[in-house]
Amino acid sequence: MSVTISDEQRQLNRELHDQRPDFGSRGGAGHQSIIAIIERFHQLGSFHSVLDYGTGKGLFPKTLKKALPSLKVGAYDPAVEAFSQKPGKPFDLVTSFDVLEHVERGSIHAVLDEIRHLSRQIVYLQIDLQPAVKRLSSGRNAHILIAPPDWWLSQIAEHFPIQGSFPVFHESGAIQKLAVVAGITPDVGPLVWSFLLKLHKAPLVISGGYLGESKRVKTKRKVNH
Repeated sequence: MSVTISDEQRQLNRELHDQRPDFGSRGGAGHQSIIAIIERFHQLGSFHSVLDYGTGKGLFPKTLKKALPSLKVGAYDPAVEAFSQKPGKPFDLVTSFDVLEHVERGSIHAVLDEIRHLSRQIVYLQIDLQPAVKRLSSGRNAHILIAPPDWWLSQIAEHFPIQGSFPVFHESGAIQKLAVVAGITPDVGPLVWSFLLKLHKAPLVISGGYLGESKRVKTKRKVNH
């Protein structure tokens, strides 16, 4: 039985969190749009609790709780001491911003299974498809699992019977991330599609990062020539 994270990878992630204040501190691309969508579902009585899985330094749940004080908000990250206690009960919605690309390949199904069991209804997964700017102390790129959208969707489909997805573009025009809304049972299909449609009304565009660095390098080379 595979584990969700090895002791070695947990330590490498902890070191990066300690060394880089900006690591895991952005709250996820488009998180304000996600909060607005959660607020609407909360008003409708669909969501009473939200867990942020792989929360990093906890910016998203802190911002969410500030916006919606009546919502039960949880945070979990095995590589961050303050959030290392795994919840004992599931939440209506589980969010995971830019986490799965940090998971060891042999652990991806254990992680997806854990996310599924922590959700009562649906999950929102945002997965980076590009290398990271940051590196682990081992010298390896911080995004240790880079794969195309089809691969990710096939892995997710093994744990969630219903899902919808769309690409998130970088300002350069390249695809930066994959956004996935998935349900733990077929009967939450309407909730999945409603969440997905609301996301489409608030398109996410990414700037900076690896693709931004690549763009600046190319520009510099053109100037030098």
